[in-house]
Amino acid sequence: MTKMYKIGRHSIYIPDNHKLGQYQQTWKLYDSMLGIIAQHMFIKYPLATAIDVGANIGDSAALIQKFQSVPILCIEGNPEYYFYLEENAKIIGNVEIAHCFIGKDGETVDLNKISSQGGTTSITHAIGLKGKNNSVMQDLSSLLATFPKFQNSKLLKIDTDGFDFEIILNSKDVIETLKPIIYFEYDISFSIHDDSTTHALNTIEFLTDLGYQKFIVFDNFGNHLCSLSSSDRKYFVDLTNYLFSNLYQSGQPAVYYFDVCAFHTNDIDVFNGIYEHVHQVSVQKLNKIKDSLSKNNKMIEESTLLDGVTGNSALSFQSPPQKCKVCGADSHYFASAKILQKYDVKYYQCANCGFVQTENPYWLNEAYCQAIATSDIGLLYRNNMMANVASKLLFNYFDHNAKFLDYGGGYGVFTRLMRDQGFDFYWQDKYCQNLFATGFELQEKDKSELLLITAFELFEHLTDPPQELEAMLKLAPNILFSTSLLPDTNPKPDQWWYYALHEGQHIAIYTRKSLEILAEKHSLKLYTDGEFIHLLTPETHLPENVFDLIKKGNINASHKPSFLSDDARRVISGLLTHSPAPHPNRPVNPLEKQVPTILVDGVFFQLYKTGIARVWKSLLEQWANTEFARHLLVLDRNNTTPKINGIRYRTIHAYDY
Repeated sequence: MTKMYKIGRHSIYIPDNHKLGQYQQTWKLYDSMLGIIAQHMFIKYPLATAIDVGANIGDSAALIQKFQSVPILCIEGNPEYYFYLEENAKIIGNVEIAHCFIGKDGETVDLNKISSQGGTTSITHAIGLKGKNNSVMQDLSSLLATFPKFQNSKLLKIDTDGFDFEIILNSKDVIETLKPIIYFEYDISFSIHDDSTTHALNTIEFLTDLGYQKFIVFDNFGNHLCSLSSSDRKYFVDLTNYLFSNLYQSGQPAVYYFDVCAFHTNDIDVFNGIYEHVHQVSVQKLNKIKDSLSKNNKMIEESTLLDGVTGNSALSFQSPPQKCKVCGADSHYFASAKILQKYDVKYYQCANCGFVQTENPYWLNEAYCQAIATSDIGLLYRNNMMANVASKLLFNYFDHNAKFLDYGGGYGVFTRLMRDQGFDFYWQDKYCQNLFATGFELQEKDKSELLLITAFELFEHLTDPPQELEAMLKLAPNILFSTSLLPDTNPKPDQWWYYALHEGQHIAIYTRKSLEILAEKHSLKLYTDGEFIHLLTPETHLPENVFDLIKKGNINASHKPSFLSDDARRVISGLLTHSPAPHPNRPVNPLEKQVPTILVDGVFFQLYKTGIARVWKSLLEQWANTEFARHLLVLDRNNTTPKINGIRYRTIHAYDY
């Protein structure tokens, strides 16, 4: 019998005898942390994939996709659960599946000898046996060769009831190459080795040797036990001895195994984010307990209630320092604020450069449900202002006939404004739809010719500023950008509008010193107005007060022929050349000529004999002697439209309000 069970965003098929639902009803945190770990990991690696070894019925895949749709390779050898996995993969989506057990290449598993009950599968007593119903194992490296899409995986989840240690130890090449976050069962009860405790500890040593520095340990009910470093071997010994005593000496076991999450040295920031999440949940629960006791007039001293659990008061809980994303120095707890009106988020400030960063921004998927925040009412004003600044800067101090790029160009407003002023600008944005600069997206052929990039209101959104800056500098040597610098009063999130707590997108706040450090790393000079507008460039000949000169109008305004006419012709020609092809089953009539007609309403000649009328008169004059003219029909409002030979007209009544 089968039932439906909801995990995250998906309702999946689950056998009636599967105990997942029962366990989660009894222990609220059971099998829940994997979703949080995946969420934090994919914020840092949005294009990465995940591997699920021992995928069972697909419940872990559904949990990994709780907050985001991520490509997952699900590997399951048990035919009973593989049947459900196939069906659930269709429900979850973005899932590929492999029907095999992971182990040593060519080793056999007697399917009649595997232990399967209540939703678990153990093969420890079926390996190496040959019966009538065998399955041949594959090592992880060999399997990934047939699934190349997953050779960039940054999350490796293993749950094979006692065989996890073997899989890790036999996957050195994969782990060494991918350096994934590894989430596995620390289970000594099913081990194929006589000395299971030594085998478990050897696995930790193995990971440490491969560069894994941090470990978060949960009991089998999902409760956080501790967070350890690679140097804390004695604590791993204590934990392992506790498991052994609990399983074999205490009578009825209370804890059967641990879940361990291992982080490579490259992902200490992800570890910090998850650590913060775990402790924030714990502190919130402790505060609720305290409040409840207070309401019942059972007040006790705060230290009595909390010291035995956390070692200090929940109200004064201070997070360990994080590494500054700009300079690498210690970044200490600065403030807390509620983001998106629901998430309590910690902010950290660097002791060296003053850069302010949030904890790992797990809420970004929700914050970016719209690429441009609804509250950004200053978008058009800002684009007009920055077009004025950029045009004067480029015209007076750079080769203004070069090619330029608006990086993170939003709707394309700035690109259009700059092209209207005669600057050869192009658009690029990973997340936003191009509305106003269609046809002028950056092409591969143009990348090598870019002189300067603009990036307005982008830097405060970056999760990894040095990495993104490096990507920009590979495109062009000069970057003109805007981001508001932290005022000298050092305001906290509730004291300055630029933190934009209601949007949840501003996760990086810069100081002048932090920008100078970024510039120095790339041998660039920083020019800044000290507040909002900044330039990173190898050029050193610009006036130090270049932005003051621009703002005060003390340098020449740009005088360049506009691209407006050429761009209009280019876009319209592109539309015509992409007219729909004839239906394949329709006979072609050689006498039939399809000539699409474009109607131009000349109302602007009737009402406004100003800029737009002059532009259209110029366009019509240029098109009059071209093939394009045969597609045009101008609607002449009461004989107010100038007549140009080669253009067709139709006189209609005047427009009347």
